[in-house]
Amino acid sequence: MKNTLLKTTLVILGTAFSLNAQTTSILIKSGDTINGSSSNSAILRSFGNVSMNDIGGISFQGSATESISTTNIVPITNTVVTRNTNTIPKTNTVVTAKTNTVPVTNTVVTRNTNMVPVTYTTNVVTTNQIRVTYTTNVVITNQIIITYTTNIAIGTTNKITTASTNYAGIWASDTNGAINLTIRSGQPSPSSNPAITGFTDPVLNNNGATAFIGYNYATNGFNTNTRVTTNISTGALSTNTATNPILVPTNSAIYLALPSSGSNNILQVASVGSPAPGTSDNFTSFNNLALPDVGGVIFVGMAGTNQGVWVQNSDASVHLVAIRGQSMAIANTNKIVNSFNLMTGPYPGVTRSYSDETGVITFQAWFTDGTSAAVRVNR
Repeated sequence: MKNTLLKTTLVILGTAFSLNAQTTSILIKSGDTINGSSSNSAILRSFGNVSMNDIGGISFQGSATESISTTNIVPITNTVVTRNTNTIPKTNTVVTAKTNTVPVTNTVVTRNTNMVPVTYTTNVVTTNQIRVTYTTNVVITNQIIITYTTNIAIGTTNKITTASTNYAGIWASDTNGAINLTIRSGQPSPSSNPAITGFTDPVLNNNGATAFIGYNYATNGFNTNTRVTTNISTGALSTNTATNPILVPTNSAIYLALPSSGSNNILQVASVGSPAPGTSDNFTSFNNLALPDVGGVIFVGMAGTNQGVWVQNSDASVHLVAIRGQSMAIANTNKIVNSFNLMTGPYPGVTRSYSDETGVITFQAWFTDGTSAAVRVNR
């Protein structure tokens, strides 16, 4: 009889939800190829803290291995070569033929004929030479300077595959369903804090925006591990001691990743050590993030020793919604909040604590007198 009601209930549920006809789809798994920091061929090693929005997109934290291939190309070098051939122009040489011209010589001859002297002149032409001056062109060398360019290939295409790199990161679906890397470890922080090395609590809204808690590790002492091994052959014992640093998260902060690319798409919402609005204390820790489509991040945090809920405004400022110890007017009576139920467990859970369409926040407040109230907060 005890099991009859249970069996009947299971049959009804199976009929209503078609359990026998259900299908299972794998969204992502370890070993899948995923978009990485420098390529789309990173290998997802592990992941966790998966959250889903209303349109089937997911966000998660994980770690990946990526081998980045870089191609170094040594370009061809143009070398200008000049042939140093001196041009010797033609040489004009003036040559003068030295031909001396001897003029006609008149010789006077006197003949004594019949004692009558006869005198006459004879012309003796020895040479009638003409002085001729002319120019000869003596070509010694007629060379031309030739300048030309030669292409000297110093190296050829040199493709180098670097060693694999491992990193942690946040991945999230965009509005088209593609899963992309939002932020990776070692990426500079948008604030003055050191680079972000770890992540947790990613959430995704329907617009493709992501919120998460980021931090970096600090060394807090060292842990010494001693391992004793036995030699199977001899039975001798050997001791190996290793000293490892104890790493603790520090510089925790809440970040909002806008659905856009570029170096300015990561915004800091609140950080540990900064003033907690609405209180006289500083933030000491964060947990339980939510990100509606309207308005900014909703988060639970600790201000001093008091737990509270804060929301991010449209101008990126943060204001207090509820905190332990605050006074709240209930039916004309001021009551002190002792605790509240907002994103602190599986029920009501983050999907029941706010409205995507309006950004309205709801929570259940418990007071010091043992009573409680359901509270709605309009942004």
